[in-house]
Amino acid sequence: MRLLKSNPEEQSRKEKSIIITRTVPTKRESPLFRRIVRQTTASMITLVFVCLSASGQSTDIGWPRIVQSNAEQIQIYQPQVEKWEGGKLEARSAMVITQREAGQATYGAVSISARTTLDQERRLVTLYDIEVSQATFPSAGTQEAVLTAKVKKALPQWQMTIALDRLLADLAITQSEERAKGEALNTAPPKIIVRQNPAVLILIDGKPALQKVEGTDLLRVINSPATIVLEPSSGKYFLLGDGYWMEASSLDGSWTKAAHPPKSVAAIAEAAAQNASGASASPGGAPPEIIISTEAAELIQLKGETQFSPIKGTQLLYVTNTDADLFMSIPQQRYYVLLSGRWFSAQQLGGLWEFVAGSSLPPDFADIPPEHTKGSVLASIPGTPQAKNAVVQTQVPQTATVERKKVQFSASYDGDPQFKPIEGTDMMYAINSPNDIIFVDGKYYAVSDGVWFVSDNAQGPWAVADNVPPDVYSIPPSSPVYHVKYVYVYDSTPDFVYVGYLPGYFGAYVWDGVVVYGTGFWYPCWCGNFWFGWPWTWGFGWHYRYWGGGFFWGPWYPNRWYWRPWVHAPRTYSTWNRRVLYNRSTERMLNRPSPGGRTVYDRWQSPAVVSRRPVPLKPPAGLGVRPGVPLQRSATGRPDLYAGKDGQVYQHRNDGWYQRNGQKWEKIQPPNKQIDQLNRTQQGRVQGTNRVNQFHAVSPPRGGVGGGHPSGGGAPRR
Repeated sequence: MRLLKSNPEEQSRKEKSIIITRTVPTKRESPLFRRIVRQTTASMITLVFVCLSASGQSTDIGWPRIVQSNAEQIQIYQPQVEKWEGGKLEARSAMVITQREAGQATYGAVSISARTTLDQERRLVTLYDIEVSQATFPSAGTQEAVLTAKVKKALPQWQMTIALDRLLADLAITQSEERAKGEALNTAPPKIIVRQNPAVLILIDGKPALQKVEGTDLLRVINSPATIVLEPSSGKYFLLGDGYWMEASSLDGSWTKAAHPPKSVAAIAEAAAQNASGASASPGGAPPEIIISTEAAELIQLKGETQFSPIKGTQLLYVTNTDADLFMSIPQQRYYVLLSGRWFSAQQLGGLWEFVAGSSLPPDFADIPPEHTKGSVLASIPGTPQAKNAVVQTQVPQTATVERKKVQFSASYDGDPQFKPIEGTDMMYAINSPNDIIFVDGKYYAVSDGVWFVSDNAQGPWAVADNVPPDVYSIPPSSPVYHVKYVYVYDSTPDFVYVGYLPGYFGAYVWDGVVVYGTGFWYPCWCGNFWFGWPWTWGFGWHYRYWGGGFFWGPWYPNRWYWRPWVHAPRTYSTWNRRVLYNRSTERMLNRPSPGGRTVYDRWQSPAVVSRRPVPLKPPAGLGVRPGVPLQRSATGRPDLYAGKDGQVYQHRNDGWYQRNGQKWEKIQPPNKQIDQLNRTQQGRVQGTNRVNQFHAVSPPRGGVGGGHPSGGGAPRR
């Protein structure tokens, strides 16, 4: 008790003095002396690990990492991932304990499981609530049991920070095949429209639904993110575009710039400008062609006649005067285009487009150089390193700790709650609510910004859920609430609930060995007093790109045609790893996270929901929190060590692999299955280091990459 009440700074000095000043005499080697040495060594291990407990590193400082004292040095090598699911990481790591006086190194392997918290902005993962499942020191002889017991007791007090890209590279090399299949999504092509002159695609969510504009005689089309109004007296439709009005006698008619829109129509533009700064841009040049679609559609915008350029080392041509990923295969004499992670092909640009599985693409596509301007499409070609890396990233959870009493949720409905069956299940979902609400097992479950809530009544009151019925995770892609199955409850205490979500919550799904955007289904919307649409796969030109910090989804074209002064616009998936995170309705862009926000959990008020720093659910008992001595990076020239699944320690050298056997290294002679596994692990470690360096050298992309920007307008890719 005195320890916990003492001055923290004074106590820190005491702990450090213990570590620094404790020495071991070496002149006598009596049995009593050897027993003292063993006890001192074990005590030092405990002290060293406990001193790591206060906080993790704020950055990945490299590997191996060391902790030193006058008595010994402990080296900890980069964890090798075995599994990362449910917000919990399982890994093993090589460890070396060296007694300074004796100069003798003891090699060991430790297997751990730990909770994880992810900081996407800095691409760092913190491991905490660590549990040791196994620790072995094969060369320690009779001391192995003592060292193992002490490590199992001390290591759970430790926090460790590691670069996300190191973990992803490890998983991509060793486990990506296990995740590559995914669920069967809709592969039917959208209506693909090709234009050589400037054009804008405007989507309406099904049959146009008209609603009176208060204080005027106008009717508005409520089920579109665009501002479209009908003047009944003239029968004309008006569309608010890039700072000006377009008019037409019918929605599918020919649109022209309105020279003198009615005053009641012009007044709407002022309201739109107040709600979205982009709506008041000054018009310039001739207006684009307006294309209205009431079904799933995509626009491929060319800038004049098609222009081709060859891709070196392949028999492919790519179209240079478009931002779309559009190719021509010379042997097949067919066009191929990549839309929302899916490939489609046609004999002619204006012809019938057909879905093509990535595994059925011409082999030349896999030979596109990664550094080519179209190298980003490699992430959508099964079997490529880029595709494997993308698949692995969909398994990275964003986690948070929720304080039950400080988080509240209330559901809203357009009228009395209405529910519709989820096909193939006994569940139902709310159709007249902007919230994701499911009725299952006699209770109502709702997801709001990555947190599950439960209630006995559709109207509430709601409480944070500490478990979710298993049936929820059987929701098929054909259901508009499919994305909620990617939100999880991992654990709970009477005060806290540990939650998380995967990229599928925001529309990134694994299918046929690649990551695609959206389910491909076009779901019927709700139109009553309000419009509640469901997530759209098409119409925004989503494509997968890479920068130093990882893969992300972005639209082809930024434009200003989807602004409106009214609320309850369509829901759209947010994008994983992006700055604009709004869950299902584009009007939530007005309530986006603060500039520092990087995950959907940042929308909640801290500390009620904490997502980027660990909040241990199982704090260690009896030790208290002591000021920590940070890990240091080991000096260069250290051996490249790995922990084998067999509990042995291995070293990689220029001439091959070696296994630690007692006090010496013995070379492993091929062929050997262990070598194959070690080679893959070593390759992942090298790739991870390269990506960490790239992340620190490359700035993140700016603009044009948040959700909610439709295709059209021919603006350049950012």
